[in-house]
Amino acid sequence: MQNRENDSDQQSVTRTSRTFTKDGDWFFRTREGELAGPFEDELEASTRLEVYLRIIKTGL
Repeated sequence: MQNRENDSDQQSVTRTSRTFTKDGDWFFRTREGELAGPFEDELEASTRLEVYLRIIKTGL
């Protein structure tokens, strides 16, 4: 878990990684609890997560 760099002590936000590996494949979990994957490696899972988050933020 990590805290965001710019958060003050009073507004500390703890985050866990949404990407994880299982049986040699990589996945990410959405806030809604859905799994996406499998992906070949951690980089692909992280990249696809970033794309997913951009799509959600823009409302596409």
